Order: sequence, then C-alpha cells, then structure tokens
Amino acid sequence: MVWCEIMDRREFLKTSTLTLVAAGFAPFLVGNTGATANDLDRATFTPLLDSWFDVEASGAGSLALVAISDGPTSRQLEQFTLRFRGSASQPLADGIYALRSERGDTYSLFLQNAGFEGADAVYTVAFSLVRPLSVASCGRA
Repeated sequence: MVWCEIMDRREFLKTSTLTLVAAGFAPFLVGNTGATANDLDRATFTPLLDSWFDVEASGAGSLALVAISDGPTSRQLEQFTLRFRGSASQPLADGIYALRSERGDTYSLFLQNAGFEGADAVYTVAFSLVRPLSVASCGRA
C-alpha cells in the first residue's frame, strides 16, 4: 500500500523550492556523469553493451561492457548490474572511476573488482534505483 500525504500550498512551495535547490547541487555532490542522475538507468547502458569504455585514470586502460543482468523485480526499485572486463595485467582496486564511452559520454561509476576470468579482470557496478511514484499509484488508507 502506498500513502500520499496531502499538503497545503505553503508547504508545497517550501518543499519544492528546497528540492530544486538540492537538485541543482546534486551533480557537484555525486560527480559529473555527462548526463543527469536520472539518466543512469538500465536503458542508458543497454545500447552500450559490447562496447568499450576508456578509464580516465593514468594507465588504467579500457573496459568492455559485457553483460547487463537484472536484479530482483520490484515496483519501487529498478535493480540491475553491469559487468565489465579489462586487462588482468592492470587490475583496478574498488573505487569510483570516470568511464568514457565510445559515444563520448562520461559516467562516474563505483567499480567493484569481481576477480578474474582467464586473462581478464572482471568488475561489477550494481544499481538499485528508486522509481518515481505516479499520481495514479497514490491511494488512501
């Protein structure tokens, strides 16, 4: 069950103003992704499957996006994991890296080292995104 709270005009204006101000600062807090934070969903990465990304760190090389797997299904969350492969001779530690796609977009992602497969190092990036509620999904209890 979803609960929607009714607010008066003054409360709405105050809340929406604070939200807009916070949204204006969000790119500075989470890093420049080359896109808005709302663009980092499964649909953003699907066309990039089987493409290469340059890691914008000295001598880090390139990574290939080799798989996108869905997480548990939920009405409230979009969950998926990106799987990258790169050179095992230059493994990366867990951390946030700027990845530049072949299209030129840059994404700041937290890469987690998932070990090795043959001559490749494997990295994962997990997403658990809150889906916005539609007005139609709000009800009263």
